Amino acid sequence: MQLRAELAELRVTWEAVERREREAERDLSETRSEVRSLRDAAGPLRAELAARERAQKSYYDWLREYLAVHPARVNRAKAEELVSARAPDDAEPIVRELRAQLVELEREIENERRARLTLTGAVRIESSPAGLAWEAVDAWGRPWSGITPADVTAAALGPVSVTITRPGWRSQEVKAMVRREEPARVEAAFPSGILELAVSGPSTYQVKINDQLAKVTGNQLVLPAEVPLSVEVSHEGHQAESRELTLRPDQTRRLEMTLVDLRPKPGERFTVQGLDLTMVPIAPGTLMMGSPTSERDRDGNETPHRVTLTRAYWLGSTEVTQGQWEALMGSTVREQRAKVPPDWQMSGEGDNHPIYYVSWEEAMEFCRKFTQRERAAGRLPEGYAYTLPTEAQWEFACRAGTTGAYAGELDAMGWYDANSNSTTHPVGQKRANGWGLYDMHGNVWEWCLDWYGGYPSGSVIDPAGVNSGSDRVRRGGCWYGAAHQSRSARRFGSSPDYRNSNLDFRLALTPTL
Repeated sequence: MQLRAELAELRVTWEAVERREREAERDLSETRSEVRSLRDAAGPLRAELAARERAQKSYYDWLREYLAVHPARVNRAKAEELVSARAPDDAEPIVRELRAQLVELEREIENERRARLTLTGAVRIESSPAGLAWEAVDAWGRPWSGITPADVTAAALGPVSVTITRPGWRSQEVKAMVRREEPARVEAAFPSGILELAVSGPSTYQVKINDQLAKVTGNQLVLPAEVPLSVEVSHEGHQAESRELTLRPDQTRRLEMTLVDLRPKPGERFTVQGLDLTMVPIAPGTLMMGSPTSERDRDGNETPHRVTLTRAYWLGSTEVTQGQWEALMGSTVREQRAKVPPDWQMSGEGDNHPIYYVSWEEAMEFCRKFTQRERAAGRLPEGYAYTLPTEAQWEFACRAGTTGAYAGELDAMGWYDANSNSTTHPVGQKRANGWGLYDMHGNVWEWCLDWYGGYPSGSVIDPAGVNSGSDRVRRGGCWYGAAHQSRSARRFGSSPDYRNSNLDFRLALTPTL
């Protein structure tokens, strides 16, 4: 009885083994059906299903063939026959052998199932330094990402490609093979060097490496080695300096750089960045503004009066040129001419000729835009802005300490009707006055900031003209004007929207208060 019971138990075990074969066949059939239904699925999913189908077919084929010829099948039949023939002594050793065979068979089936149906493995991803971003694509095309160090526990068996990124360094792509036995290891090292900065100028500065803002610790930067580097050091209001270099691994390199302050310094000439315009410093002082009676009788509104200017300022050494206007405002002199009647003529044309057909309002817009640009670049002295000069500032600078009708010999200093050949001329061709200012007499009239009105009769300090009016002041005479119109004291007024081929302006940099 005991032998029969033991054989019945082994029969149940064998039947369980046979069920495994049927389950493997069913799983394969279901996967094939899923593959057909998801024929248009995304690449990674199709690849995974195909791998699963291949693995299940391999397992099912092996199991079916193995069970068909396994010795346990023969021994079970023998044991059944001997027990039925009531030959227990002959059956007992066969039952013992069958039990051992079935135990071993279950172990073999489990090992084979795990080996053939396991489709994924682990990947260990590390970098030096740690904390870097990585992206991976496994054999099925599935993407992964994270921060080092990291473990991917379900990557497809087969090749995996991992890209590890460190800002400023070349990304590193590392390939590995994912297997069942042990995790694949992916490691990336980023060789670096140290750049030590020695910057002359401001105590603080900004550093860009390959156009990316860099963090400086003390005066040192840890940078990628064996990579071409563009190093730019800058500070507001200073001329940026840049260098090209390549560090060796573990190298410490000292780099000396100088930041030149571009902001105007009191009492010094400077050149406006991007406009190639020289600004001349004008110190505070006193002048007798206007003209004596013999000159005033001809033109009027030139009542002599003492003017004291208490604040230093700068004035352009020349009138604003066509090239400078176009660089900031974007329009050419011909486009300016399109704003006047079609029969109005062009005078001189060229980058170094004065701009004309520019209204007072447009001249002020030029000043506003230029102030905005220079302030954003940090190149303006504190409390200063670009504008038009006041009439007093203009005449003070024009006279340059002289008291006569002109600041020197008119023919040597200015273009007017007797020598201009009826056209404007490039700026700066005639002799400068005593303070280095060109074309204050002739060439083109120049807009001033003030409203046009009568002069005061007594002494004044830092005058800005009358409070209101219909015209704005223009000064200096022009290429088709008579000599007396180019006098230092000669003044004229025009509507703020007026334009002409003989009218330009000169930049001033003055205190805003």
